[in-house]
Amino acid sequence: RDFLNNGTPVMEKRRVEIKTGSEMEGPPGKQVKKRKQFAEIFVPVRGKDGLIVRSETPLKVFGIRVTQVTMGGTSPAADLQALLKRKEYKWQNIR
Repeated sequence: RDFLNNGTPVMEKRRVEIKTGSEMEGPPGKQVKKRKQFAEIFVPVRGKDGLIVRSETPLKVFGIRVTQVTMGGTSPAADLQALLKRKEYKWQNIR
């Protein structure tokens, strides 16, 4: 409901360093050296006021305000259900 009324947070991709390995005592050549490894993560963009920047929701354009969201029970389509049963049957016969 928050996303529908206030928009989704604007995200940016950042590259962060992950430290792997550690210096260990021991004879030369047997020590583990520190290596740098990088990963990309998504973080929310913050404005000058420190609040998370949000994209504008298309519902606001039409003056729509969401007050309730009802999630119904979902069920897979019949062909998907049949596929899952076949895979389950194959796994039972392999074991």
